[in-house]
Amino acid sequence: PAVSIASPAPAQKAGARRHKVENGDTFYGVAKKYGIKSADLAKANNIEDLKTAVLRPGQTLVVPPKAN
Repeated sequence: PAVSIASPAPAQKAGARRHKVENGDTFYGVAKKYGIKSADLAKANNIEDLKTAVLRPGQTLVVPPKAN
């Protein structure tokens, strides 16, 4: 069963960006595009389980800054 993802936390880290999900986007692909880990992308968007999370076109994801 598909699980909807929660809205991003209102308080975002400095340097965070936003990504508008397009058809075919995956957590791995979005994370790779911004040079971050899928787990970090999930955490920034309050996603607990990447295996059951569903991205929907038009959805906005918070993209955390790269770790140093």
